Amino acid sequence: MYIPLNVDKDFEIKSLLDLPTFKQLMENLKMKINKSKLAEELGADRRTTKNT
Repeated sequence: MYIPLNVDKDFEIKSLLDLPTFKQLMENLKMKINKSKLAEELGADRRTTKNT
C-alpha cells in the first residue's frame, strides 16, 4: 500500500512488519487506518492488521 502524505515523507507499507510504524504515524496525524483495505492489499487477514 502506498500513501502520499502532505508532509516531508511518503510512507510505503511493504509487509506486516511496517504496520506499527504506520499506526504511530496515523495516530500522530489524527487519521484512521482502513484495516480491511490494508489487509486485502497485503494479502493478510483483517484480524492480523487489527492487532498490529
